[in-house]
Amino acid sequence: MSDDYKMDQKYDLEQFINTEVKTYSNGDILLPRIFKYYYKCQTRIIYEIYDKLSQTENLNIYETLQYGTNMVSHVFWSLYSYSLNVKLTMFLTERAVLLFTEFIIMSKNPMLNREFRFMPSTCDALAFSIKKTVGPLQNKCNTKNKKFLKELSKYKLYSVNMKYFMQQLFYSIVRNKTPKKNLSIDENINNIYDYKSPYINNSEDIINFLEICTSGYSLAICNLDDNVCFNILVKFFNNIDEDLTQKVCICKLYLDLLIEVNSVVDDNKTSENIIQKYLEQNIVNEEELTIQNLKNLRKKSFFKKILKKIKTEI
Repeated sequence: MSDDYKMDQKYDLEQFINTEVKTYSNGDILLPRIFKYYYKCQTRIIYEIYDKLSQTENLNIYETLQYGTNMVSHVFWSLYSYSLNVKLTMFLTERAVLLFTEFIIMSKNPMLNREFRFMPSTCDALAFSIKKTVGPLQNKCNTKNKKFLKELSKYKLYSVNMKYFMQQLFYSIVRNKTPKKNLSIDENINNIYDYKSPYINNSEDIINFLEICTSGYSLAICNLDDNVCFNILVKFFNNIDEDLTQKVCICKLYLDLLIEVNSVVDDNKTSENIIQKYLEQNIVNEEELTIQNLKNLRKKSFFKKILKKIKTEI
């Protein structure tokens, strides 16, 4: 994406953005596709920030990842709303992340920070990156189409839940790793840790796993009330000291069952109680409930059998 744009010196940032703004009639307005760009961008960037900064001294890496991913959300949706141009949005979101990480690296460099009157914080890095990316823009959407604006607001809320889900999984993965013993000198740098997660063998697996999970969860997140969905995600993924990757499948089953049961019961709380009772009283076949089945879980025969049994008892 980044190679598609070159910022000419004669333009300031706002002028550059305004030359790339699209209208509703020629813009990128397929919001499910924009949402997909968003969560793919987030999964790649959280790993990128961690990879660049995890060995930085005197830095709270989890706080930094929180700031970084929150910044990505703000920059992404601000730019998209303003321009309706997804390529421009991706390009400048990547630029914001680069500014964010480079600011932190430079502020921690003793050869450079001795000139500072005060030690910059992660908040300063955040403020600097936003100012240099979306700072001059007005907070507006480049269309007055009411239906589109309503849907856009929904997808911004969905993105909050997706971001939380992705953050918690990533924190859990990197928190529950240990250095391998008896490493050889020529050991691949991507293979120097043991991970508690059964899905992660080396660092290259992390992005792949997150992409499978976010893709698999996207429809469920978009088909549930955002507050209900968030509370369920918190219930399953709150404790990052645990290996949360092993809860991904059962939580997805819970969410998909909730969507189906609620279409009959039409009450989230009642539907949750019904599903909770079923899961407490019945054993789910883990051989069928796999990461590979996440995206199409509701089409699987074992899911249909579970749903049928639940509905007969309603």
